Amino acid sequence: MFVILQKPSGSDFYNITAIIETIEAKYPEDPLIAAKLAVILCIGGNDFIPKYFGINHKKVCNLFFHADESRFREGLFLKENTTLSVQYPMYVEFIKCLYCNQNSKELAFDMVRKQTMLSARKSAAAKPGQLDKLKNSQKWLPPKTALEKVAQLVQLQINYLETAGDESATLPNFQAAECLRHLENGEVEYYFGEDSSLSTSELADLTANIQTPVKQVSKRKAAETPQKGRRKKIVFKASTPKKNPA
Repeated sequence: MFVILQKPSGSDFYNITAIIETIEAKYPEDPLIAAKLAVILCIGGNDFIPKYFGINHKKVCNLFFHADESRFREGLFLKENTTLSVQYPMYVEFIKCLYCNQNSKELAFDMVRKQTMLSARKSAAAKPGQLDKLKNSQKWLPPKTALEKVAQLVQLQINYLETAGDESATLPNFQAAECLRHLENGEVEYYFGEDSSLSTSELADLTANIQTPVKQVSKRKAAETPQKGRRKKIVFKASTPKKNPA
């Protein structure tokens, strides 16, 4: 089976059968590894699952299949009856690790979230422990409650995919999902919980230790001292050679 993806620059062809055979040969002890791969690609973002800013499908797959992270292959999805089920605590840990570097994976969730929110750059006037500013909010690690709502979306995606090829299958009840909300105009939007946004007081508490950069006034320099950004014509002075008397 082949899949063709149309892109502005051309078309990409993927041999899905060969990919599945390669993955199954790599992990023969896991009969569900191909199904897990399909869901992991969904977690990377698609038309239904929102994409995390700055995190692409390759990064998601690299973490899931990393040799030192077998806990995700073994515990992120479990088979319950005939359905592949997302384990919410493990999903939260998985997303946390996507926002971590190698030195911060052992940190608690709240500490990692704070690191993704606060800039590590310090100004000359900043006191110990103070920071300059907040990072772009798109780069923040979402709160746990919001990630659990996204995990519900992933579960809906799994339930929908499992109906493929079965004409008598019952579609998931999207209208009853807590991660989706119906508006008065009939549209449906994501609902990530009350903690997905910060109140004014919460933002004030978060920024309490942030130092506002103070503009440094440069000292006056001597005229002959080279200064960056200023061009000055240099006039070379040389003594006039004296002529030897005849």
